[in-house]
Amino acid sequence: MNIEQFAEFKANPTTVEITKILTDLRDIWKENLANGSTLCTEVGETALLTARIVGKIEGLDEFLELEYPKEETSIEGEEE
Repeated sequence: MNIEQFAEFKANPTTVEITKILTDLRDIWKENLANGSTLCTEVGETALLTARIVGKIEGLDEFLELEYPKEETSIEGEEE
């Protein structure tokens, strides 16, 4: 994928809509963490549930902050 294709992908209406949905989902998970929704009465359950949600948030952050690599001329898989 070259930089022009990447820019088209980011500007595509479907990508824009999916990005909004994922941003909203991430914000809901962050809000739930802040409100204590992962607190459980079972020993260890709070840590496990919190870790799962934090992992999901981190994964979404990676996608939502995706940028074209500045140091490389292309993204892996591109045919030259």
